[in-house]
Amino acid sequence: MARPAVFFFYRSGYCMGMAIIVKKPKIIIKNGKPHEVVLSIRQYKALLEKLEDAMDVAEVERIKKKGTSFRNLRDYMKDRV
Repeated sequence: MARPAVFFFYRSGYCMGMAIIVKKPKIIIKNGKPHEVVLSIRQYKALLEKLEDAMDVAEVERIKKKGTSFRNLRDYMKDRV
């Protein structure tokens, strides 16, 4: 029976706290240790989508900590001309 693989997302050395479980992964063993994982295209796309979501959440958290200011659209457009 195949064990599910669990992927944790890391960015700049920090775990983003999100894990994805892939059922029935194909694990390639090299020198007696897991070396690579083969996923279906569907699983790969789902994994990418979850990663993008996690990166978006991390960016929002970064912005919240940093603080931000907003400008009126009209003022912004005046500055662009």
